[in-house]
Amino acid sequence: MLENYFVSTFNKRLYDSYGDRFLETFLKTEQSTHMFCYVEEDPNVYPSSEKITYLNIYEECPNLEKFVKRFKDRKSPPPDRKYTLKQDDALKFSFKVHAQYAARNYGKRMFYVDFDCVFMDKIPTEWYEKYLEGVDFAYYARPKYTETGFIAFTTENDLVQRFFEKYISFYVDDSLYNLENGYHDCIVFDETLKCFPERKERIYGDRSSHTMTKCRVLNPFIDHRKGDRKNYLNSPEWYLSRQGKMIRKRAK
Repeated sequence: MLENYFVSTFNKRLYDSYGDRFLETFLKTEQSTHMFCYVEEDPNVYPSSEKITYLNIYEECPNLEKFVKRFKDRKSPPPDRKYTLKQDDALKFSFKVHAQYAARNYGKRMFYVDFDCVFMDKIPTEWYEKYLEGVDFAYYARPKYTETGFIAFTTENDLVQRFFEKYISFYVDDSLYNLENGYHDCIVFDETLKCFPERKERIYGDRSSHTMTKCRVLNPFIDHRKGDRKNYLNSPEWYLSRQGKMIRKRAK
């Protein structure tokens, strides 16, 4: 059983667009923690490394394929409207939840990380245990809901295993479409947490900041290039928080 492990999910289109730096920086910074990547294509189309295990997400998560087939024709927000979480983006973000569920038994501590992140420095071994010390979950709190671009789980805990069963059930029985606040995975995550009031958690951030790039515990090691930040080598906020000034550099 692994002490710590990373999990992410993506497809070839995203990899070719901006995600190659996710894996490139993971390897370049020589992370000591293994990475499990759930992909939509043949795992062999991605660069091989002994530090990365690729798994086909449809093979590992048969319930995901069923969910996608049921709702593949459901309309997303029209392109001329500003995106809101009350609109339907459930399909797009369901891959994250299924990847987390599929990887729930690989070790003691799971660190899910979005594919639009980049690794900035090697994470010390002791950092992982400290990040989750004494708690079931650790995550960054945005103003209205949890930021699910980086979530940590103490997967050896029984409560967390029960959390995963409830978490995935929203997609098995389609009950996520009964939620009042939206269908994005962060909404499902928060709704699932409410089912476990006895949980122990550590919340990073003070719910005043939109981007977890400002998190001083995380940003020495990982930069989340959320949204339009994908167009840059690093988030402008990362430069601001780490160097005290704004430097904007195009990624490509």
